[in-house]
Amino acid sequence: MNTTNTTTPKLTELVINTYQGKKAKNPQYSYRAFARDLGISQSLLVKVISGTRNVSPELALRLGLHLELPEKDIINLAVSTFSEDMRIQ
Repeated sequence: MNTTNTTTPKLTELVINTYQGKKAKNPQYSYRAFARDLGISQSLLVKVISGTRNVSPELALRLGLHLELPEKDIINLAVSTFSEDMRIQ
């Protein structure tokens, strides 16, 4: 059984790139502020970025909405995350 999660790295990259862009504009921008903007806890943000937490379909939807991704991309992330969850189980 393959437990490699291919969606999470893509979503993680999006989260990291977005954070880095905001941090470049405002050097005082923190993980705490970014987590607040994403509507998640700071600890969850750190776990997602570090790869220690798999991204559920619900979290993929929430992050996609807060990152203002196109609707099609949000749906694709959530569906592929759900598909990976089903494969892992």
